[in-house]
Amino acid sequence: MLIATRITRFAAAVFILAALADAPAFAAEKKAAPSVSAAEKEKKGPPPGDTVIATLGGDKITLDELDTYIAALPDNVRPMAMMQRTKMLDTVISRRLIYRFAEGKGYASEKGVKDYLKRARREIMIRMALQDLQEEWKPMTEEIKKEYEKNKGKFQDAAAVTAAHIMVTSEKEAKDLLAKLKKKGADFADLAKKYSLAPERANGGSLGKMTKGQHQKTGLPAIIEETAFSLEAGGHSGIVRSQFGWHIVYTSAKDKVRQMPFKEVRSSIEEKLSDAKRESSLKSLLSRLGKKYEVKKFPDRIP
Repeated sequence: MLIATRITRFAAAVFILAALADAPAFAAEKKAAPSVSAAEKEKKGPPPGDTVIATLGGDKITLDELDTYIAALPDNVRPMAMMQRTKMLDTVISRRLIYRFAEGKGYASEKGVKDYLKRARREIMIRMALQDLQEEWKPMTEEIKKEYEKNKGKFQDAAAVTAAHIMVTSEKEAKDLLAKLKKKGADFADLAKKYSLAPERANGGSLGKMTKGQHQKTGLPAIIEETAFSLEAGGHSGIVRSQFGWHIVYTSAKDKVRQMPFKEVRSSIEEKLSDAKRESSLKSLLSRLGKKYEVKKFPDRIP
């Protein structure tokens, strides 16, 4: 009894929510019905979309209408509605009855209704036209490959280094630490933890893996990044000065530039070409249509 009450309340809530949102006004793409086993499908076969599932006098409500109604519901209620399709049929019937009531009241002849229907018709047709045009503007595989080959140099993984640094406030301190690294073979991370004043000291001065230009986002002095990229893996620099102090930089690993294969960048190239083609084609189309229908603007009349 409790479950039935909850389902009834849910259906009522969907009825009101859909009415406010005008869910069926723009019939959404129909979602698939709940899955059934392959054996059941072979045994029964899916019911045709034009199957009549209810009647109101001479009016018919089909399975297609029910599924289209559910597909147009908000995302947060659609899954439960799909599980309760039988109960949702009552909602569709209720809406059809309210529609009959509205017809009897003569709402169809009111200006507000006519204006709304005119706007809805226009928006639906615009949406359908743009969907068709979008397919026309979609670049072909050959175009995408040609763009990839022409700009191959742009589709590379940025070179990266794994680096660390020590920062002190005087040149003398930096020279002393450099001497320890050169002559005594001191551990770079240990020296960083003991003497560095940089925020990274707790991690042995580690800056992690860096790509070129990353300093612009992190605030790391550009000279530190440049020095890290100039070193061979396993090597440390001499003394380097920045606006914050004196540094010694250590590069522990260096990644080589990798050419990204076509399959990795295809989607981004396709999106870029689609955007460019859409912008150019739409501009050209609107220009032709503007001349054909003699568009005139009166901006001075806008308050």
